[in-house]
Amino acid sequence: NDDADVPVDQNPELMITKTAQETSVDEAGDVIHYTLLVENTGNQTLTNITVTDPNADPGSIQPVLSGGFNVGDSDADGKLDVDETWSYTAEHTV
Repeated sequence: NDDADVPVDQNPELMITKTAQETSVDEAGDVIHYTLLVENTGNQTLTNITVTDPNADPGSIQPVLSGGFNVGDSDADGKLDVDETWSYTAEHTV
């Protein structure tokens, strides 16, 4: 028997997809509703996830919840595991 130390490269990485529900707006004051999908495409679990968007109306970014956790949190532990995708909604007023 022998022990070996093997360094593991940690590569945190996110892919964020933003999709608008409306295909067009007509005038000032119209609201664009959109979904933000945050996928952990790296090789390590991520914690303390905060989603921001400078174009979103203040306070409009909200996680899509189920049982108090993001619907994409497959084991409901509050950690964005590798290959998990969490969902958020947001709005932008034109």
